[in-house]
Amino acid sequence: MTPSQFHCLICRTSMYLFSIWLAIINDAAYVAEGGREDQGFVIELPGMAQERFTQLVNKAGLKQLLPVYDLNDNLIRDNALINRGFICKSYEPKCLIGWPLEGSVDETVIEGVHKYYDNVVMPTIEKLHFLDEEFIDRIKEIISKNYDERAE
Repeated sequence: MTPSQFHCLICRTSMYLFSIWLAIINDAAYVAEGGREDQGFVIELPGMAQERFTQLVNKAGLKQLLPVYDLNDNLIRDNALINRGFICKSYEPKCLIGWPLEGSVDETVIEGVHKYYDNVVMPTIEKLHFLDEEFIDRIKEIISKNYDERAE
């Protein structure tokens, strides 16, 4: 596994956990993400996006949506957004740390990411009870407070 793919794995897993917590707290049934297979990061290839992250979402009692996963053409995406009244400018932060420096990742990098998730990340999520009701209740309590109350 490369340092950039490690960073992507930890960051995306954190985003998934927080999305799961928000979905549960707000009584939503789904977690959706905008990753696309053609972006080439290990976390967006089938072994992660369509398998491991979907299993994580399902473990929390939710369903995973990957609405643009197979959309491999930015022009089609942009036209679809424009036709629905959206502006195609993205204000989301772009990660420079996780960008593959040259070409696509090879099979050893993919296997390394999968093994690290399976042997370290997921067991840690379970060990720390991140999907347990008591933990999510605590997250709900923290989120429900305003900034000044949290600072106390």
